Amino acid sequence: MMLLPFRKPLLVLDSFRGFTCNAVTIAYYGAPLSTVVQVIRSRNSNSIYLPMCICNLINTLLWIGYGFAVLDPFIYVPNGIGCVFAIVLCFLCVFYPKVNVEQPLP
Repeated sequence: MMLLPFRKPLLVLDSFRGFTCNAVTIAYYGAPLSTVVQVIRSRNSNSIYLPMCICNLINTLLWIGYGFAVLDPFIYVPNGIGCVFAIVLCFLCVFYPKVNVEQPLP
């Protein structure tokens, strides 16, 4: 019973940690999206590494499954957003295949 006054600050701290981890997770999965405009303009997906996108997609799907298994929105929400990002990148790699551009030697 002595610990009840301290329970609320711990819940606030847990929520803060959860939101911080969510922000980091979304930033991690969203970082490759910085090249989306370049890929669409050039119609070339050289700047996207497809194996990494596939691994991110598999990783997010596994974490989403775990998040639903333990009913924790701090796990399945950011990974769901990351899954959408990974699908977009995989779609871009398929829709705009890599084009070998030879650069002249200096």
